[in-house]
Amino acid sequence: MIGSGPAGVMARYVIEECELQGKQVRNLVTVGSPNMGLVSLPFCYQGWICGVLNQIMHRISMWKFAQDYLPLSELVYDPENLQKSMNKNQLLPQLNNEKKNDHGLGGLFK
Repeated sequence: MIGSGPAGVMARYVIEECELQGKQVRNLVTVGSPNMGLVSLPFCYQGWICGVLNQIMHRISMWKFAQDYLPLSELVYDPENLQKSMNKNQLLPQLNNEKKNDHGLGGLFK
């Protein structure tokens, strides 16, 4: 299986979390996938305009509406507000073994 960009993260999620009805994925190749999350908007790292845009992205992505209806918001990771990111984000912390799973164990114990 090959995934590029956010599709690579979704492919990883499907392989790790979904029942594949007896089918097995032997290899996964991701290219340019933000597996650890998006910290800033692509190509927007410096300057006050990027700072403002990144703050807006971090705030909006934590809204419940955004988490429910804007798939890319689940990939936003805010290192300055790590606990808020962990509590509000529905996908990324569990996928990256940072959140307890249904059995009360961290994802590292899968």
